[in-house]
Amino acid sequence: MFCHIALPRRRIIKAAAWGIGLATGQSRRAGAGQKVAKLDAHYQEQPHGTQHCALCQYYVTPVACKLVRGEVSPNGWCSFFHLTAS
Repeated sequence: MFCHIALPRRRIIKAAAWGIGLATGQSRRAGAGQKVAKLDAHYQEQPHGTQHCALCQYYVTPVACKLVRGEVSPNGWCSFFHLTAS
């Protein structure tokens, strides 16, 4: 015969939410030090209007980025662009 255990629905929901939170927190920490490919960042060698890597907070002189893998041009652009606070 089957054994039925009565668990309050609220307790099950809390346990599931806690598990989901734990899983997403671990994935954020694992990806914190990893860079993304240029293709995934929608990187392009030319500026996007007035936006370009040299003005971005993630740009590292002379040809690097904190978020995008590989060399990037100071005149390039990607979807992670965020203007450096002056």
